[in-house]
Amino acid sequence: MKILITGANGFVGSSIVDYISSYQFKNLLHKNSEQIIINCMVRKSSNVKRLNSIIEKIDKIKNISLNFVYGDIREPQTLSDAIKGVDIIIHCAALLRTNNVQEYYDVNHIGTKNLLETIRLHNPNLKCLIAISSQAVSGPCDKNQKKSVDEICAPVSHYGKSKLLAETELLKYSKIITTIVLRPGPIYGPYDKDMFLYFQYAKKGLLPIFSNEFFIQFTFIDDLANVCTKIIEFILDKTKKINPGIYFVAEEKCYSIEELKDIFSETVGKKIKIFKLPSFVAYSYAYINELVHKFLFKKPAVFNRDKLNELKQKYWLCHSSTIKEILDVKYTPLIDGIRKTYQWYKENKWL
Repeated sequence: MKILITGANGFVGSSIVDYISSYQFKNLLHKNSEQIIINCMVRKSSNVKRLNSIIEKIDKIKNISLNFVYGDIREPQTLSDAIKGVDIIIHCAALLRTNNVQEYYDVNHIGTKNLLETIRLHNPNLKCLIAISSQAVSGPCDKNQKKSVDEICAPVSHYGKSKLLAETELLKYSKIITTIVLRPGPIYGPYDKDMFLYFQYAKKGLLPIFSNEFFIQFTFIDDLANVCTKIIEFILDKTKKINPGIYFVAEEKCYSIEELKDIFSETVGKKIKIFKLPSFVAYSYAYINELVHKFLFKKPAVFNRDKLNELKQKYWLCHSSTIKEILDVKYTPLIDGIRKTYQWYKENKWL
């Protein structure tokens, strides 16, 4: 079994590599006497420090090997060698933040289209493409009305809109490429930089919000990685089946801002105050933050106007039980995931 993971050096990609390269397939591989080869697709300029540490860790694990392959989904001519001969592709490559809005579409939309066309040309017998999408594609929902995958999508950010266009391409090719699209909610866990901002604020006794009401579901990174692992197990086992399609992946419980405050307070051991930023203040701060990171730090800001367009919405809720029941997996309660993440931040001196 040969698996290609695009965007393997990113937070999601490297976490999935780490998860599936452990002992998860040991019993099944022993039964089938099969080896798993994980090809991590990265750019030559990518930071592969975490991937190198994973390679060192799995050297002692039989039946699993990890290799680097080089490619860029923006450059289709670099993809064919990486795609030829693989059985499963987990498509994680994506752009979450940028100083140039057009780049969202160049990477997330056109990059996905390039990948699909290369699969069509060079690996038409691919067993499965697992595409990591986002809840941002569906957009926010009405009060207490969880969105299903069948509802009309209404993204509110350029990131969400570009990922929706990517899903449109995936749908076009779905007749010739077996595709499972996963829409996680906001992903958090060790190595994550987005939710890390909230841990920083929590340490200061603050929790910023951008609307009067806020209800949301979260996805612990290990849960997303476990779902990918289980899908691969289904393909290996051949006695189990999951239908192609779109699936939300998130803890089913919806959290209010008060519940988030209590969880962070208990985790960091500090009393936390909720404070709401008026829209003009929030947008001004986001814009200034973008400029500072662009010209001073030479990189995109984690908190920017595109992200603010998502955070100011009131309800981010979805029906996420379908894939949970099919794969027989459990979602990590937020309190447990936050504790694990906080502990990792402390041990690695992020906090």
